[in-house]
Amino acid sequence: MVLRFSAVIASIIVVTSCGSSSVEVEKEEAFVIPDGEKLFIQSCSSCHGCDGTLGMSGASDLSKSTMTFNEMKFVIEKGKGAMPRFKEMLSKEGELDAVVEHVRTLKKD
Repeated sequence: MVLRFSAVIASIIVVTSCGSSSVEVEKEEAFVIPDGEKLFIQSCSSCHGCDGTLGMSGASDLSKSTMTFNEMKFVIEKGKGAMPRFKEMLSKEGELDAVVEHVRTLKKD
């Protein structure tokens, strides 16, 4: 009986002492940097193409875009013309910015 009680107490101590470090790990792992290219391919490539030049449904050629970061972000959030708004689809922290950063890599001078 004493041995069983000691084992329970030891388990509680181990779980309690590990608890704070596991919470820290969870906090660190909670924010993962979104993959802008992957999100772009999933959400945008059907009209813009993987390289931004497809132009389906009147989509702009992103390789020729002169928009600033904030202008691109606004258009992606709100939509424009036939392009739907993506504010809700890219709502996790950092997703919208990651897509804009990827779109900026498609620009050809």
